[in-house]
Amino acid sequence: MVFSLAGQVLEGPFFYPSDLKNERGVYVVVGQRDGGGWYPLDVDESAVVRTSVNQHSRHKCWQEQSQAGLGYAVLYLPGSSSEERRARAATIRECCGPLPCDL
Repeated sequence: MVFSLAGQVLEGPFFYPSDLKNERGVYVVVGQRDGGGWYPLDVDESAVVRTSVNQHSRHKCWQEQSQAGLGYAVLYLPGSSSEERRARAATIRECCGPLPCDL
């Protein structure tokens, strides 16, 4: 499955963090609407995506802002630097406007 956002094609959304790879990438936490469809809640980058999602300090916000469940869409960027990942995450943030959990 693919998820397109801000001109980026991401894998997902995945429903369980265990489905994510522990690889470098940018991820978007998305909430599922009661009537279907997804909306972005947060965006972040990591050298180990699955671990980052599992241990994220904003997890409580994700749960509070989601209407009908959470999903995770990921753009894996093998070999990327943290600067490259931060730039990709910034592109997504700019397109989506303020996100409820992206503090």
